[in-house]
Amino acid sequence: ARVLDFYGYILLVSHVNAHTKSGMNWLWQVVMTGLQQVEAGWEVEVHGHDETDTNNNDTDLAAYDGPPSGSPGPAVYIIQKVPRREVDSEEEEVKISFFSY
Repeated sequence: ARVLDFYGYILLVSHVNAHTKSGMNWLWQVVMTGLQQVEAGWEVEVHGHDETDTNNNDTDLAAYDGPPSGSPGPAVYIIQKVPRREVDSEEEEVKISFFSY
């Protein structure tokens, strides 16, 4: 993130999907912790499926055709570095938007 110019993008693809509680924990604990080391604001778009598949109970790996039961599948994260707002505020300088398909 230190080598990225303002208004530049980082693209992440992960099987950890922030449409879930554990995915949001990962986003804050891993991704945002790293980004906040840089004096900048960040806009994050989370693209992915937001519903879990509770009917896929197959344990046969040969028949695997999607994410495991209870998982919404992978997500794409588009992260943009933006200048921090010149505001005296304790607010996080992160805007997160969710897009579901």
